[in-house]
Amino acid sequence: MANQNTSNKATTGKKRQKGTRPQIGGSAVPGARSTQPKQMPTSNNPQEQQLASYNREMRRRMEKIGAGPAAEENRLEKMREKRKRKLDLKKQRAAEEQERLRRQLAPKRARLDRKVYYFIFGTLLLIVLIIVLFLLFK
Repeated sequence: MANQNTSNKATTGKKRQKGTRPQIGGSAVPGARSTQPKQMPTSNNPQEQQLASYNREMRRRMEKIGAGPAAEENRLEKMREKRKRKLDLKKQRAAEEQERLRRQLAPKRARLDRKVYYFIFGTLLLIVLIIVLFLLFK
């Protein structure tokens, strides 16, 4: 009797698992684009024909490792972008350097502080005082 109970539990568990499994063929709706036969390109470009002949998994694998006709275009585009970024960075650094040099070489405006004014005023006052004393004692 114990054997019957355990076997019943095992079969009900298996039935539940079967019910939750997806159907064979996936969940695509009949007539969906993914279920239609693949259209082959009509162009004469050999790269496009070769790309179309690969199956989906192989294309993805090749894109991942960076090979195939699509990777060639991506590689060239990446090189162009890298070259452009380097050029922009070089221009920016040159502009910053010019700005720094312009600020460094710009004529400085002489600013006189209050202490300098007091010194000049004191010196002039001392000279005038010496002249006045010299004239008085002469």
